[in-house]
Amino acid sequence: MMRVILVLLIGWTGARCEVDVDECATGAVSCLPGDCLNLNGSYTCLCAEGYCGNACSLKDPCFAEEGEGLNRTGPCLHGAKCEQRCAATTDYICYCVDGWGGKNCSQQVVAQGASGSGDSSSAVLIGVGAALVGLALGAAALGGLGAQARRKRATRGTYSPSGQEYCNPRAEKMQHALKPPPEERLI
Repeated sequence: MMRVILVLLIGWTGARCEVDVDECATGAVSCLPGDCLNLNGSYTCLCAEGYCGNACSLKDPCFAEEGEGLNRTGPCLHGAKCEQRCAATTDYICYCVDGWGGKNCSQQVVAQGASGSGDSSSAVLIGVGAALVGLALGAAALGGLGAQARRKRATRGTYSPSGQEYCNPRAEKMQHALKPPPEERLI
């Protein structure tokens, strides 16, 4: 009994995966209506006008025949340019002209300079609030630095003969220095 195993080769083959598989020539992929273009380790479909997607199986949403000419605006309105973004599903992007927005450029957009005084006053209030918060943080940082300097100043520059007597490393190396006599006990 003989089994037949069908393996679709996509990408690379060979002992070290050094040979590119021509997916278009093997018939492993279909790009109809369109042309298959082999790439290193992959392929792409060059779709005919009016089609899009991974295998050119979707209708291009930006392509529409109008009378004798072709229309590349698709669902985009008000002079916008349409660009298809098909892959597994149909999709598009509209590049709107000034004054229009939304998915299909159907919503009129108000320019920022023409907004009422309410927007500018709220921006001023936000700016003033941010400046006050910044000043408060700066004052807190200066207060913390002052407290730290005060603590350091309190422990430095004081005269302590006992500290010098026991902690001074120079006194230990001095051989000729007089040592204080041992304390005598009076009876």
